[in-house]
Amino acid sequence: MFNRGIDELLQELPRIGEFDGSDIRRMLTRAWVDIMEWRDLAPTPSAGSRGRLGVTDSPFITADWTSPRAALRRLATALEVHAVLVPGLAAVTVQACAFVAAEALSICNEQPDPDVSLNSASPLGSARRYERLEAGLLYRIAGYDANAARCGDEIGELDTPRDAESPASEWAMGTFRELLVAQANPDLSDAPPVPSRSEHLDVRVRHALWRKMGQAARRHTQWLTHQAGAVRTGVEEIRTLISLLHPDPDGWGGQVIHPDIHHIAVLLAKAFEEDETRALRAVPTPPDEDGRYASYVQEQAKSRPLLWPSARIYSEQALPGPHAHAVVCVPTGAGKSAVAELAIAQTLHRGWVLYLAPTNALVGQLVRRLSSVFESLPGVQVRGFLGGAEYALLESEDLAVIGSCQVLVMTPEKCSLALRQNPDAFEDLQLCILDEAHLIEEPNGRGALTELVIAEVLHRAPHVRALLMSALVANADELADWLTAVTGVEAVPISHPWRPTRTLRAIAGFDQAGEEAAQALARDHLAALPASRKKLFYDAPVSLLVGLQGAWATNHPKDYWVVRTPVLSPSLALSRGGLSDA
Repeated sequence: MFNRGIDELLQELPRIGEFDGSDIRRMLTRAWVDIMEWRDLAPTPSAGSRGRLGVTDSPFITADWTSPRAALRRLATALEVHAVLVPGLAAVTVQACAFVAAEALSICNEQPDPDVSLNSASPLGSARRYERLEAGLLYRIAGYDANAARCGDEIGELDTPRDAESPASEWAMGTFRELLVAQANPDLSDAPPVPSRSEHLDVRVRHALWRKMGQAARRHTQWLTHQAGAVRTGVEEIRTLISLLHPDPDGWGGQVIHPDIHHIAVLLAKAFEEDETRALRAVPTPPDEDGRYASYVQEQAKSRPLLWPSARIYSEQALPGPHAHAVVCVPTGAGKSAVAELAIAQTLHRGWVLYLAPTNALVGQLVRRLSSVFESLPGVQVRGFLGGAEYALLESEDLAVIGSCQVLVMTPEKCSLALRQNPDAFEDLQLCILDEAHLIEEPNGRGALTELVIAEVLHRAPHVRALLMSALVANADELADWLTAVTGVEAVPISHPWRPTRTLRAIAGFDQAGEEAAQALARDHLAALPASRKKLFYDAPVSLLVGLQGAWATNHPKDYWVVRTPVLSPSLALSRGGLSDA
């Protein structure tokens, strides 16, 4: 169920007794498969399948923890302790603990154990609603923002009777949802008024705590999304609140006051701290910036305030400037485009940008996307060059005129033409991006041409920085070494397996029991027909053989699971003499 990036993350988990990363991967994948089977694949969920979370054979379950949901909740609690209470842990270990804890809580919410009540009241509603918030904050700590946003969207309205605490706790929940979806909500009201002195002291204290926590969350979201006047005070505010609820500075001794609020506050503090390390607005500003980069950050932060790993690494190692070349090799959908946009935004005030793409179709797509991002900035123009004509038929495709603050998108073939027609213009080129950089390896002549074009660009543009991007290049280090050798400028290889989605690997086929049952029914039916009927068509159910450890990593039976689906095979033919394909 998990891709290579998550597999590597799971290896950073601390051991809990005899429980290691492989056990956790197997257990969580089996649980997600059971949910998929129950929710999406089974024609009609049977009573016996509800609550079957696929962890009953897990070593994590003891005599005192017979409920699958209880085992997952216990796992989540143990890893939360490792993720948020232990000081000095490596960031990747914190992310691994937070991710697995969030997955365990999400599984509990997706398919609750019928033997365990989720409706017990909490200040924020039902236990299920509270755990949705908890899972969202843990996903945010782990860097899985889309999962966190989904949790925020699914929190929903208060699902228990309102009480004297509800005005403040529900307002705070609104700010937490705002935080999880990483977008400021203009419809969210200000904090509710302080209760009158006639209200019980405990209610007034908890009102104040919820307001303080909500205000910290709201200010943090406003800072992330670059709202006017927002200040970076969320971490300090929430840490002050935590110190009031748990005076012990080391976090291990003493009694916690209002432990439910303290628990959410600790998760918020960790999420705020992680956000600050990968906020778009925290990226170093390029020297001599003329205001366009600041405008870019302000606009993009409204919808994409957080960097994914590839962009974060690029900002840490190649920015500001960019001052270094980079070779970015990350999976499809893992943020290559965001890296390119960040590099362009840092460059435009100094000259023009060349963006090479292998096909005219991709050139057109890039022009549309880059135009939507950059053409609102003053003086910036995105131009696309299509076709292979020697002379441009449109004024917008005139290669003889290349101005500053322009982004030119073209194929390597078109760039070869530009180098011949207007070589002097490349002296002002500041950034060269090559998308689908594995094109260099193509054996049909295009690879050689692309390599020659890049070499010529590096020769003619003394100040250019190169950004090579691909999902398929396996030797990012070698390409980076080559760039360093030919330019004398540092080149940074960025090869990161992270991607924002899960991957389920399975083989479709017939499991023996299901196929034999379908064949037996067909045989009985055929036997009841007149002897003149020689053949009967029937359908057999298709099953999936699912790998619980990823891409067929082991040959142990416990690492595989068979899932029955409602899909039926193309018609099979049963004759009185045997079985044949239709």
